[in-house]
Amino acid sequence: MSNNRICKILKISKPIIQAPMAWITSPKLVAAVSNAGGLGVIGPNCGLKKPVSSVKDTVEEMRKSIRKTRELTTKPFAMNVFTSAYDPFGYSKNIIDLCKEENVNILALIGGTNGFTVIAREINPTVKGSIAAEKAGADIIVATGCDEGGAMPYLVNGMTSITALISDAVKIPVLSAGGIVNEKLARAAKAVGAEGAYVGTRFMLSKECRLAQNAKDEILRTHPDDYIVCIVSNGVSRWRTLPNEISRNGVNLNKKGNFSPPTGNSFKSLIQGNLQEGGVSIDNTISLIKTIDSFILFKKNSRTIFANGNQLPQFLIYTEVFTEYGVNGYRIDIGLAEREYDFMCPSITKYYGLGYMSFLQREITNWRSTRQGNTSKTLRNNMYARAPMLKCSVRSSSRDNSAFIKRKWK
Repeated sequence: MSNNRICKILKISKPIIQAPMAWITSPKLVAAVSNAGGLGVIGPNCGLKKPVSSVKDTVEEMRKSIRKTRELTTKPFAMNVFTSAYDPFGYSKNIIDLCKEENVNILALIGGTNGFTVIAREINPTVKGSIAAEKAGADIIVATGCDEGGAMPYLVNGMTSITALISDAVKIPVLSAGGIVNEKLARAAKAVGAEGAYVGTRFMLSKECRLAQNAKDEILRTHPDDYIVCIVSNGVSRWRTLPNEISRNGVNLNKKGNFSPPTGNSFKSLIQGNLQEGGVSIDNTISLIKTIDSFILFKKNSRTIFANGNQLPQFLIYTEVFTEYGVNGYRIDIGLAEREYDFMCPSITKYYGLGYMSFLQREITNWRSTRQGNTSKTLRNNMYARAPMLKCSVRSSSRDNSAFIKRKWK
């Protein structure tokens, strides 16, 4: 069982929460995240084939999404709801009632709601707001940086700075949000106090996400210097999008003092793929991802995956960064194709990097059985890659490095 507090609270194995992106979540995506060990979250208009106009119709469509998700996973998943300030039509009150009926007990919400596990996220996160959410009964706080996609905070704290501030101010665990698309950025979040990641844009470039294919292709093609940011919602938040006429118009209207420019039709742009009809909002680091990946890759034979290691989906590679280390441990790297993946030898303690995947367990078992001199020179050299960091040899199984590990990683 993981020592990670977020994993314990949510009853998941990897502290990665899929952000509830409007329109582009679906039972398929939510279930895929949960089945991989994270927490999938049903977002607004999840799985809808066309817009609906009433709260009643919305609730019934969400009921269908909940039940379809349950057909695809037995793991926990959550529902996104809004506080009254952002919900003038009473959508969330009815959705909370629906969650009670359908036994969905995790909410992405700010404030206390009896009977639910609450993941609290402010649009514009502050230390005072996080303390207030903790006092109101929230179980987990999301520290959102201006690096994120969607409704970006108007405040300009980045992911690392806001995470450091909030994690220092509250006792409950903190999730980082904003631009976390790979292991390197997950490590940065952990270094400043995060115990997990709240990830949206990275999942847009998965085969399980129902975002229109041409929108995915455009994300891969667009240079990060060409993203456009404008102020929306009467100055409450900002919006980073792929460049199009709507976003350029938003910038021009901002210059004239209009901070509620039209943002277009999200259904037409995100689902139908008409990219001039609405914005495609992304975080500021998504250009680091070069391929559209699938969770299905993890179900392949281990040898096939090792042969194609450079295509492994990064959004699951970093999921064990937040796992606490055991007492005796040795960090080992195995070079795969053009990358290196970190993990802990399971015979000693937990490993991190790719998570608790059976194909890595088999590879480590194979290594253990041959480490007395039969291991290939190439594999052995790769294993030595970072052993000096822990001041030990990977061939040793007796030296106690607990003090170093606690000092370096906890």
